[in-house]
Amino acid sequence: MVICKNIIDLIPQRSPFLLINKLVSIEDNIITCSFTIPNKHVLVESGKLNEAGLVENIAQTAAAGNGYLAMEGGFKIPDGFIAGIKNLKIYTLPSVNNKLFTKVFQLDKVMGYSLIKGEVWENENLVASCEMKIYCP
Repeated sequence: MVICKNIIDLIPQRSPFLLINKLVSIEDNIITCSFTIPNKHVLVESGKLNEAGLVENIAQTAAAGNGYLAMEGGFKIPDGFIAGIKNLKIYTLPSVNNKLFTKVFQLDKVMGYSLIKGEVWENENLVASCEMKIYCP
């Protein structure tokens, strides 16, 4: 289910640092976004999205979910900051022109922090995963 046509309406990030194209769904505390890796992107090296790009893709997916919920509630789209990353696993670096689907599982919200688990998928292959603490004032 497509929720919002323009991702720019939901997140504070702008070009050239966008790492999601579309909010696909929000269901049961699971946010799903898609991203087709462009040939020319600041985080593409030797035809592959680098590790920082994968981490930021997860963070932007979480931001899109927070942005959507803020928009639905009539609030300003919040800024957020990565406050911690743990258990980061990068299994492979995806190639340009490939489409990624990123799932963020909202685990908890405590004192302005969102605790999430993120997974980046390319077809049926898990590309990367981590747990993240995001501060969202």
